[in-house]
Amino acid sequence: MNPTTTDLQPTPTGLDAVISAYATGEFDDSTLLAEAGVASLAVLRIVIDVLPDPSLELDTESLATVRTVGDLKQWLAALPGVRP
Repeated sequence: MNPTTTDLQPTPTGLDAVISAYATGEFDDSTLLAEAGVASLAVLRIVIDVLPDPSLELDTESLATVRTVGDLKQWLAALPGVRP
């Protein structure tokens, strides 16, 4: 059977690829992290994966306000040296 264009899913890139490694469900920027299956421990693992310098101080108070995948991507992109 040949796949049709509707069967093909784009391969995630950048921050989406990192997030998809920990997500248990489908997501877009408006998806709540809980709905994507991204638990708080997974968020920390995502941060560690993208953190270019482990000695950087993180604003964990603002990380605690992150609710959606888009919020998380925006928070990660604001880290020095992270490429979206």
